[in-house]
Amino acid sequence: MRVIFAKSMAIEVDMASQFTDVPVSPSNGPSDRDGFSGNLEDFQNPHPITVRTQQMLALASPDETGALNCAGEGLFSIRIMPGSEDRLLLLLDTLIKECVARGAALATLSDKSAMDFGGELVGFSIEEPANRRLHRPGPEEIGASGRSSSAVNPAYSIVPSRKFTIRLWPRVQGLRDVWRGVAASKVETRLDAIVSALEHRGPALAEERRISGERRRVEIEQAEEAFRRGERDAAALERLESDAKSWRRARDLNLYLDALEASAAEVDPEWLRWARDQASRIDPLADPSLRRLENGQLHQSARIREKSGY
Repeated sequence: MRVIFAKSMAIEVDMASQFTDVPVSPSNGPSDRDGFSGNLEDFQNPHPITVRTQQMLALASPDETGALNCAGEGLFSIRIMPGSEDRLLLLLDTLIKECVARGAALATLSDKSAMDFGGELVGFSIEEPANRRLHRPGPEEIGASGRSSSAVNPAYSIVPSRKFTIRLWPRVQGLRDVWRGVAASKVETRLDAIVSALEHRGPALAEERRISGERRRVEIEQAEEAFRRGERDAAALERLESDAKSWRRARDLNLYLDALEASAAEVDPEWLRWARDQASRIDPLADPSLRRLENGQLHQSARIREKSGY
């Protein structure tokens, strides 16, 4: 099987035979397992990030799970078990060079290395999960237990899985972002799909951002329209309450004038006309053509007058 892994390193190899799940032993070191001696001189012009990663791994101490963590400004996130450094460096160098060959530029995002595909920053991390197995005491541990009752052997042993997991970031809905190595297929055999996923992540991120921006724009417009509608409703309600208050005043005045005319009191006709005019002036229903609601509908003044009794 010829894949981009071989193309990037200017060699042609059978990936299935080069990468096998062979356990690490003193007689079977990384060179036999990975087909790479671990010396960066064996690379054809290793990328500077690959060189820095090798240096950081050489200085790293195993954590509580026995893993080596490579984290530094301008580096990709790496977490592997001791003995996998050679394979990791070859894989990392291939990923970087193939992305660059497809038009990506190296960039930094939050102190991590990233690939700039058309202005969109994407990246990846490489991790080697460890397996936990029941611990089988060796001869020295058995001897120590026999000599001292205080000797305690661990219940479990951490065993390297030799299976890499590559995670792409940021996550994009609808796109795959995790590749896990399994016994029958290592991630190296799927590098073309992984690099393509990184390359296509840029346009997908731009489209996702466009859709998100359009959705946000619509939400803002709807919120602004709701605010304006609320202001219009508040103004209309204030107008309505004011009209109702004026209408009650006009009704009270007209009722009083009606009672005054019906009484035996002498009323000056000129003054009565003036009083009626004042009542009409403050009555919002006196001239329907001039009093409109905010929604453009005319007051039904006749009907309201009929219900009001005057």
